[in-house]
Amino acid sequence: MTTQPLRGAQMFRAALDRTARLVIKIGSNQLVDPANGLPRANIFESLAADIAALRQRGAKCVLVTSGAVAFGRHRLGLPMCRALALDEKQAAAAVGQLLLAEAWARAFSQHDILTGQALLCPEDTEHPVRLRNASNTFERLFQLGVLPLVNENDTVATEELRYGDNDCLAARLTSLVRAEGLILLSDIDGLYTKDPSVSPDASPIEHVPFSALAGLDCGGPPRAGGPGTGGMASKLDAARIAVASGCWAVIARASDRPLGAPRQTMRLTFFAPDAAIANAGRI
Repeated sequence: MTTQPLRGAQMFRAALDRTARLVIKIGSNQLVDPANGLPRANIFESLAADIAALRQRGAKCVLVTSGAVAFGRHRLGLPMCRALALDEKQAAAAVGQLLLAEAWARAFSQHDILTGQALLCPEDTEHPVRLRNASNTFERLFQLGVLPLVNENDTVATEELRYGDNDCLAARLTSLVRAEGLILLSDIDGLYTKDPSVSPDASPIEHVPFSALAGLDCGGPPRAGGPGTGGMASKLDAARIAVASGCWAVIARASDRPLGAPRQTMRLTFFAPDAAIANAGRI
């Protein structure tokens, strides 16, 4: 890894240090071992420790966590190697939500942090009355010192009525909780000009200004064989949603622990917000 400071990492650290509210999203590919469907305990523990440190300095955090369907299908004995029918996915989510919440509660209990679960559907962030109710709930959780764990309500969601993936859900949440930063934790260290797994000449993109985001098109679908449903294209869409409202965004590799000790040599992609909105009070 390079030892020279990287622009994206420098901008991220500067933004993170002055941010009071954060939405952090982590996907199934980081939390679940696709070979056996079991949780990766080291990821749960390290992210819990890093979020605990952010809360210690006063930041209010929301954790958007995937993994319920993956955990549930393993417990139910549903094969990891095939797509699930809708009713199978809903049943797996019903079982997996409990397992996922328990795994996070166990990890955060090591830092005396109480967690609470919020399962959302698109209407909860789009219908005015439900939006207000959801916002009030998050505010009260913040006041009580509870860390909200958020996931889409996959037990009742259908293909026609859902966010599509938790990247989009996390982006929508930034406005609901008045967050100043969105952190998308992935299995790749940011955005590239091409898919680096198949294109050796792919170049990393460290910084994307707001003016360049609309025309950027270098995302890709989810990697085959993994439990995740997102992909780089969905993260790029989420970044667009967030920065348009004045919220900065970052795509970083979860295993690099970008929320941990400051490292200006870390590879990641920083998306700068709409300056006009940001200067009006978002950051």
